[in-house]
Amino acid sequence: MGVTSQRSFKDITPWVRMTGGGATPCCSDVWVSDRGFRANSVGFYYNNVGNIYSNLMDFYGYRDGTCNGRIRTPVAPVLGTKQTTQSQWIVDPYTFYTINTGEQSWCNEFAFGTQWLIPTTTDELTFGLPTRRKALDGGEYDASQMVHVRNGLPWYTYSFGYHLGLTAIESNWDDANIERAADIVGVFVLPSPRQNFQLTSLPPPWVEDDVVEYVNRADFPAQPDGQFFYTAVASDKALLDAVPVWQRTGKSFKSGGYVGTCRFYGGKNGGPNTHFYTADAQECEALKKLDFLDFEGSSFTVNMPMPGAPTDGIKPCPIDSKALFRLYNNASESNGRFVSNHRYTTDRGDVAAFAAKGWRDEGQVMCVPI
Repeated sequence: MGVTSQRSFKDITPWVRMTGGGATPCCSDVWVSDRGFRANSVGFYYNNVGNIYSNLMDFYGYRDGTCNGRIRTPVAPVLGTKQTTQSQWIVDPYTFYTINTGEQSWCNEFAFGTQWLIPTTTDELTFGLPTRRKALDGGEYDASQMVHVRNGLPWYTYSFGYHLGLTAIESNWDDANIERAADIVGVFVLPSPRQNFQLTSLPPPWVEDDVVEYVNRADFPAQPDGQFFYTAVASDKALLDAVPVWQRTGKSFKSGGYVGTCRFYGGKNGGPNTHFYTADAQECEALKKLDFLDFEGSSFTVNMPMPGAPTDGIKPCPIDSKALFRLYNNASESNGRFVSNHRYTTDRGDVAAFAAKGWRDEGQVMCVPI
């Protein structure tokens, strides 16, 4: 599907902002607005598409004074792995300090390379598993971190957000390492917190699919209104559509956003014969520790509610998103007559109707595309 927003380019762009006092990029090849600048157009990396390097990515230095050179990495690195490469750089002292103005360093074409320094470094990149981060306005998103170590010294950490690209850079430099860095001091501009940046706010969500609501009343006759199940996974839908006892209710909501939901199932490990979904990072990690719940991965993406005062009990959602509510069938008070089950809906009318039947309104838990 993709982004379906009719908003302006400024509204759909994931802007980032300098957070350490460093200069904002200034030049014509960088998208800059009052909201910040677009990180992945600054030339940190690009994909070599259509040639022998089609499965590789060239990662360039960040505000380190280099005008040429790269670290070649896989376009889709295996998360949780590490890569070490020998990298050669061209540094032009004539433009060494241009980063103080926000301008990218460049090779002085009129000097014919006579003053260029050509150092070689050993660069180690560690590709981390996704973790939860927050934009400057509090919006949550999942990002994988790439930790860069140069010549054995901590350099920068780069965060790449799901459907967002490069969202944050943080300096890992420690001045206590200055003596160990003797061979690159004065050649490279050393990392500095002044050059850190972070995502300003979330853009509109990518609409990825429909999360379809199914119900099974035949196998769960004691359940209030039946047993509900939700999925955006095509193979799940095909399977359930082929099983007569599972029926589509006609209800659905869109999937899309910048955080993944955690899907748990209890019946496999002796727990309740039901599925449960959460996008709350802390709740997800806590539930993974329960032996009777089986973590089945992330089945669809959403957004999390934003900080701020609720309106009519509804927390603010990121741009072009609306609230998703969760209800619980109160199985814990049924003396074992039926098992736990939850229902998810964007319709406040459904919430009121089910609450009137004895379901517990657990309130807004996520935000989904409008």
